[in-house]
Amino acid sequence: MKDKIILGLAAASVFGALNIVQLPFKLPSKPADAFGVGLAIILQAGPFLIFGAGLAWAVQKWLPATFLTRLFNTRPLAGIGLAGLAGGLIPACECATAPIACSLMSKRVGVGAALAFMLASPAINPVVLLSTFTAYPARPEMVFARFVSGLASAVLVGVVCAMLAPNLTGSRHGHAHGFAADVAGGLGWLVFGGLVAGAIKVWANPGHVEALASNPIAGNFVGAGLAILMCLCSEADAFVAASLPGLSDYGQLVFMSVGPMVDFKLIAIWVGFWGKKFVAWFAPLVALVSFNTSSLVGLLLLR
Repeated sequence: MKDKIILGLAAASVFGALNIVQLPFKLPSKPADAFGVGLAIILQAGPFLIFGAGLAWAVQKWLPATFLTRLFNTRPLAGIGLAGLAGGLIPACECATAPIACSLMSKRVGVGAALAFMLASPAINPVVLLSTFTAYPARPEMVFARFVSGLASAVLVGVVCAMLAPNLTGSRHGHAHGFAADVAGGLGWLVFGGLVAGAIKVWANPGHVEALASNPIAGNFVGAGLAILMCLCSEADAFVAASLPGLSDYGQLVFMSVGPMVDFKLIAIWVGFWGKKFVAWFAPLVALVSFNTSSLVGLLLLR
């Protein structure tokens, strides 16, 4: 994975240099345009990603696990709700939340509360909400809808898992990441996602994209599919969502709600901590709950 990230960053750097340096020949216009759009997204979102990774590292290093244990070990449903709310206050990168959840389970925090915290923290933490407000400066309802959707999805998944897997423990052979690893991995995926968004904006047929993405139902599936494939960090995904051509407000909300909770990168991390048997039903559960919840919240709040 590290080699792929370095290769992707190197390729992007070379392509950027070729666009800046005077050459005796011209690069094809569409690749250059796609890179320009992608680079704008990367430069706008990068600072939020780095800031979020720094806060996540600080939380892991200095916040006592015993504090969270006492907070969440109340009545089962109340503990899950508190865990979701705590996720909205304590920033953690997606890559860091699985080891945090395992640590909570090892301290005898309930499964539902630990998983609710794991899902809520990257979805609705203050850095994510701030970046969303920056990407949608005139749309405070988008920020509120993202918060409601993320919190509701995390709590619902936590309740279901408390019933279906009450004895779940971690970890198998996963490992926690440090600040540098989170930044390197996050920037690698951001470069990938930004360039994909730029390519879609430049190469996609505007009429076809508009017809598909602007449809309230089809657009939601497009948003969810792109979120799972792009594997963006939640601190940066709002900028990509806002730049996707023709995607409806509903689809953009689904993109920002599903992505922080389940994507290919997270599935691989979960398998490392809890094994394939658990993830085989947990990942589809998270995807279905976050998709349906964000679709409903969008209809209610983004009219």
